[in-house]
Amino acid sequence: MPHDRFSIDTNVVEFVRLGQMISRNFIAPIGNRATFEEVMAISAFGKTFDPIRVAATIGPVFGDAMRVHFGRIGWIILDLDVPSFQHQRIEHAGTAHSAMYGTGERQDFTQRVIDWGVEVGTYEATVRQNPFTKRESVNEPGENPSRIRLFWE
Repeated sequence: MPHDRFSIDTNVVEFVRLGQMISRNFIAPIGNRATFEEVMAISAFGKTFDPIRVAATIGPVFGDAMRVHFGRIGWIILDLDVPSFQHQRIEHAGTAHSAMYGTGERQDFTQRVIDWGVEVGTYEATVRQNPFTKRESVNEPGENPSRIRLFWE
């Protein structure tokens, strides 16, 4: 992990570069926007995946997520974890614990991610619920979203 939110984690970038060359199954944690932008800059285009457009349009969706992972599981994927507390956001400026997000706020964030995904050509968005259920919501937030997975071809 980089030491601050502005440093590129070159280990992650190299992992993604190599992963794209040798595997159709890898997932890398993206700890900050600088690393995300560098990963998108070296990412291969897909049938519907345009990494330049993804990087240019993600806006506050990235910083409002708790964690972000990028990779492939056959499909190109981007996972965004839904924060439960304000201080869990990637771009949270403070260090102290903060208020808990209500269900409506977590659903609103999830819907923003889904809407953005549609704009950038995702095939589908699945939403894992908390507590975990075998059936994920598809293209809708569900009752208690915890992780959004966007798929591209």
